[in-house]
Amino acid sequence: MEHIIKEKNKEGIVFIDKSSIDPETMKQIRHMIKHEAIENARIMPDCHKGNGCCIGFTSTLVEKIVPNFVGGDIGCGIVTYPLDLHKPIRPKQLDRHIRAVVPLGTCVNEDIISDKYMDKIYNLANKDGNNFVKFYLEKFKINISEQKPNYSKEWFDELCIRIKTNKEHDLKSLGTLGGGNHFLEVNKSDAGKEYITVHSGSRNLGQKICRYHQDIITNGKELDWNDFDTKVQEFTKVTKEKKKLKNYKDELRKEMMAKKHADYLIEEEAFNYYFDMIFAQKYALVNREIMIERCISYYNLDFDPEKKIESIHNYIDFNDFVLRKGAISANTNKLCLIALNMRDGILLCRGKGNEKWNNSSAHGSGRIITRQKALKNKIPIVKRLLKDFADNNIYSTSTLEDIVDEAPECYKETALIKELIEPSVEIIEHLKPILNVKG
Repeated sequence: MEHIIKEKNKEGIVFIDKSSIDPETMKQIRHMIKHEAIENARIMPDCHKGNGCCIGFTSTLVEKIVPNFVGGDIGCGIVTYPLDLHKPIRPKQLDRHIRAVVPLGTCVNEDIISDKYMDKIYNLANKDGNNFVKFYLEKFKINISEQKPNYSKEWFDELCIRIKTNKEHDLKSLGTLGGGNHFLEVNKSDAGKEYITVHSGSRNLGQKICRYHQDIITNGKELDWNDFDTKVQEFTKVTKEKKKLKNYKDELRKEMMAKKHADYLIEEEAFNYYFDMIFAQKYALVNREIMIERCISYYNLDFDPEKKIESIHNYIDFNDFVLRKGAISANTNKLCLIALNMRDGILLCRGKGNEKWNNSSAHGSGRIITRQKALKNKIPIVKRLLKDFADNNIYSTSTLEDIVDEAPECYKETALIKELIEPSVEIIEHLKPILNVKG
């Protein structure tokens, strides 16, 4: 099921019936399709209204970029890790352990994380940065090697000063879940295999990086009309002739408009954003790994990054130059994860590499009831959700306010999502929740 949407001689494709898209989401979709920084727009079946832009949106990267199109939770994603326990999981005891070792919500670690984790981020960012330089040269014939930073402790210190973030807070945030729709979950596959899953992102750091670069656009678009009035008043002291005054005002306006910033970043401004974003993506990745490491320590297991399966939601993929906002990579044979809701868990899938879909797929079920609406009706919603938990043997000690907006009825039907994603992925297994810890 797909529909072509046309806007200003440009078009995008939505992979869900248009009647299932609410007016506010459609308004955002149309705005993004016609934007100069967007090409080859493809909107996923789980699309819904976001903060400033549509969630479930993908496009191919051009030489223009809008930080808000990736958003503040840069590198947000979901990772699952096989437990291989060969013994029963005791949800109550594991829940207690997770809450003891992983700070939730706005909480951070009491102490700064070990240097080895930041060193890993620097190394991963340098590797990705070098690859980005190479791929950018191949795609756009522009050499940006001189703009690429050497990611290091010194570089991070400078970043924190530049984006006005609290360095100590961001270091203490590594290995923490955050709030919103972020969660930790223990799942069991159809075949009886158990996994531990983390959905989290770049915490405060990603927000600060996004805001810093988006402000370059926002502040550059503001015109100083007080200065305009002052200059006009000064000009009237020289002449009061109406025609000359009109011409002066017209020229002054033209001058001001010429200095107005475009609705996107290009060239050096864009490169600076990309390199900061690469760091945030690796920060988010290591953040999830630390949480997995801490959770499996309960079973005296060592973390092996080769075993993890991971899908990133908000990022630019510098391998295929696709911008994904609330969408995942589904390249050929790539294992990927699609989160559903607190009752139905996660779909473990294999990508089909469908170019029409920008080699992407849905990242979830697509919200249809906002958190605010869910909270207004929390008693009946939670009552139904708790029954779902009981019927499906799902253990959770999260507060009712935390879980109400993750109930099945707040999202599109799982059966519908499974049907709509078929052209983009093959569903391998359904990982159903045993234990859920909400951020």
